[in-house]
Amino acid sequence: MRFSLAILLTALLWGMTALIPPEADAGRVQVNGSFELRETYDNNAYLERRGKVGDFFTTIAPLVTLSYRGNRTDFDSESGASFFVYGKNEDLNGQFFHERAVLEYRLTPHLSLKAEDLFTYVNERVGQPEDISTNLVQSNSWWVGPVLRSDIGSRSHARMELLYGQTDFLGEDSEEGELPNFGESRANLYLDREMTERILVYTSQEFTSREYKEDSAASFNGLLSQIGMRLRLGRRFSVNLSGGYNWIKFDDLGNQNGSVIEASITYTPNHRTRATVGYDQIFTSDVFGNLFRQNRANLGLEREISPRSLLRLSSFYTLFDDGGSASPDNNYFGGDLSLEHKLRPRTSIITGVGYRQNAGTLETDDFEGLRATIGLRYDF
Repeated sequence: MRFSLAILLTALLWGMTALIPPEADAGRVQVNGSFELRETYDNNAYLERRGKVGDFFTTIAPLVTLSYRGNRTDFDSESGASFFVYGKNEDLNGQFFHERAVLEYRLTPHLSLKAEDLFTYVNERVGQPEDISTNLVQSNSWWVGPVLRSDIGSRSHARMELLYGQTDFLGEDSEEGELPNFGESRANLYLDREMTERILVYTSQEFTSREYKEDSAASFNGLLSQIGMRLRLGRRFSVNLSGGYNWIKFDDLGNQNGSVIEASITYTPNHRTRATVGYDQIFTSDVFGNLFRQNRANLGLEREISPRSLLRLSSFYTLFDDGGSASPDNNYFGGDLSLEHKLRPRTSIITGVGYRQNAGTLETDDFEGLRATIGLRYDF
């Protein structure tokens, strides 16, 4: 496994703080983490439509977060791992590591330098996730550049980022050959305005240029332009609505343009209950650079049954369009029900059941699966 940029960012952080006088950047370090041990039954361990094979597997999942807040320096990192041990089908045993680090150094009250790194490692690809842009592969992505923040009067705010980065796939092979590494430049502009205490309007403009080193035909330039509104309707309802348009121009494959929509309503009848319903239509891509339009609807509910028990319910339906018109055979949907109960302030028991069905053509077999889980989590 290669060292990720997160380790270098951590070293850079402590190197900078060592050079800065203590009184100039006094801050504090906070370390948190958790450790989970879960036992799960999966009725379709190989994600197949027919000839399902069920099995129990154990998951061991440690997680550590580190944050530093100084007068000039902010740093956040998260490092975690999941180890899967199957009872009968040992060929499915695997590991998944992830690490994310963000370092920001303020040059002036409004201007900062930002560096970010995201590292993932798996011993093999492990199925189809809910969003094809998050396929589990071995990769390292980093971005660096300036960030400008400014208040425009007392009710308006602005943020601009100019970032350059690169994504490298760490020797992962596939049926189509080695995954294509790419460089990326991004420019983001965000503006908002508080119209009243309950109404916020905003707009964002995001330009992306992605260059694939091994597959120049997949290289593209794109502009995503959005305008939105956040609205609070009394104490119980809040609404977030945004829309826009995405222009994408490929070097050799022509243009792929389309609308982008995001809408959500949150209902909080009391301090113990929260329900959310949402819909979004976005563009996303798989690890090969193929572009897809994703339409996704979701529903979520959180209910505090008692001061120690929390019930969560979520469901989603995703429709992928990879050829200009959505196909009923290109969908992915499911839901989860979980209950978390604190045995002690730091120790919780977690139970849950989840269902997934994939009926698509996105280079994966159709499958449906049901999982039931019980586990313990210790927070520190």
